[in-house]
Amino acid sequence: MDLMTIDYNSYPNLTELEAKVLTEYQKINNLILQLNDEVLKLTHESFDKEDKCNSHQLKDNLRNLEEKFVLVDRLFKTSVYSLYLDRNEVDDKNQEDEQDYENELQSDNY
Repeated sequence: MDLMTIDYNSYPNLTELEAKVLTEYQKINNLILQLNDEVLKLTHESFDKEDKCNSHQLKDNLRNLEEKFVLVDRLFKTSVYSLYLDRNEVDDKNQEDEQDYENELQSDNY
């Protein structure tokens, strides 16, 4: 019995949700195996050409991309945090203005 070809819907002791979850795990596993095959092909192609620079260049490019992604992620988080702080300042200012207005109304009534 191959785990990649099991039909979990045919097992009566599994609930429908369990069968769906196991089927999704099965699909994810198949995708990971395909991805692994593609990476192996890329690696072997660069070594088969006896140009080891290709694999090193690919690694360097991926590292550069990772560094840029981290930078973009950090900038995005900073922007969101800045907007959050600005929003809180506006809310605080509005609350102070409302409180001042209410105090002014109360003092006018006396």
